[in-house]
Amino acid sequence: MTIFTKAQIIEMAKEFAEANYDQGMSYFVECYENEDWLEFVGDYPLMKVLSNMVKSSNNRSEFIAEIQAQ
Repeated sequence: MTIFTKAQIIEMAKEFAEANYDQGMSYFVECYENEDWLEFVGDYPLMKVLSNMVKSSNNRSEFIAEIQAQ
């Protein structure tokens, strides 16, 4: 098992967000600053961070859809 530093995890998370920009990751690309990334990543391993990003993106998409339906 490879153990990444927090800086490496943040960089990979940013790359993941860029690669999936049109699939709901635009929020991470457009809105997250270094402090936000540090807080979001915390002490989580890479796969948990990516999973949390997907969950957050899905929740945000559902919220936006609800607002648009009103």
